[in-house]
Amino acid sequence: MRELTTLDNQQHAERIASYLVTQSIPVSVDNEHGQWVLWVASDDDRAAASEILEAFLQNPEDSRY
Repeated sequence: MRELTTLDNQQHAERIASYLVTQSIPVSVDNEHGQWVLWVASDDDRAAASEILEAFLQNPEDSRY
């Protein structure tokens, strides 16, 4: 497991995690001291997950998420 990112917003963390799973990128979300940490299960998926995350952060309310 590799850390992908840390978010302050639980809803956003859960939304992007769910979307990544629909893209065949297994992730998990942990609450650490009020922050939501997303973990990518495989190093092979990290680059694709990072691209998706970057797009998500630009518009987290997009209907595709």
